[in-house]
Amino acid sequence: MRTVLLEELSWKDVENYLVNGNLILLPVGSIEQHGPHLPLATDSIIAQHIAERAAMECEVLVAPVIKYAISLNHIDFPGTVSLQPETLIQVVVDVCKCLSRHGFKKILIVNGHGGNNATIDVAIIKLKGELRDTIIGQVYPGYLPKECEGVLEDEIKAHADEGETSKILATAPHLVRTERAKQEIPHSTSGLFIFETSKILSQSISYGLPRTKSVSESGIFGNALLATPEKGVKLFDAEIRVLVKEIKRLKAVQMKDYTEGGINLG
Repeated sequence: MRTVLLEELSWKDVENYLVNGNLILLPVGSIEQHGPHLPLATDSIIAQHIAERAAMECEVLVAPVIKYAISLNHIDFPGTVSLQPETLIQVVVDVCKCLSRHGFKKILIVNGHGGNNATIDVAIIKLKGELRDTIIGQVYPGYLPKECEGVLEDEIKAHADEGETSKILATAPHLVRTERAKQEIPHSTSGLFIFETSKILSQSISYGLPRTKSVSESGIFGNALLATPEKGVKLFDAEIRVLVKEIKRLKAVQMKDYTEGGINLG
């Protein structure tokens, strides 16, 4: 293929791909504040980059990235654009239905923004009730690789931090205003929100996401000053390796094993 990007192909190119292929990646990002030093499209850029590189290695296609998503907690910062959860659900449902109609029977959503996780899960639940012949999954690359452990130094791995800044330095350095990068440790006056990565993963009760402006003046959660492009390359390489393994696993699934048998929900 000349390109793995669906939007750069003609309908004839897509038709030719579908003769032997049925898998497509669907990146979902956000347009939201990422501190004073990173672009609003940070999550979209990261999701697109990871999906495109993995797709090139696996010879599958990438659908156009869905940039608008769930960013209500960041709405106090200029430039942030957020959908309501119901809107993103419908967008994901509509896009996946179109892809399935054309023959993409394996759709893997590459989610670049943790705030989208629950909403995309609901969209997938809806789709599974309507598209019995299509496998649809979601992967959040930030959760994938244990190989990333030890790459980052800061205890807080959250938002506009060492990790995200390193990734943008590695893939779009011209968009980073390094002179504005800083360290800010978010503080929850109510005590209901915690930010250290180890504690977040072990908590048994969740109160959702805090209103960012109430816990961080700059919108940074962590130490962006520790970011380097070399760290970004290591993070990307580890996440892409794991994503490639998942794509290969999904490609190997026989559709009849997924669609036949089981409980009839209709």
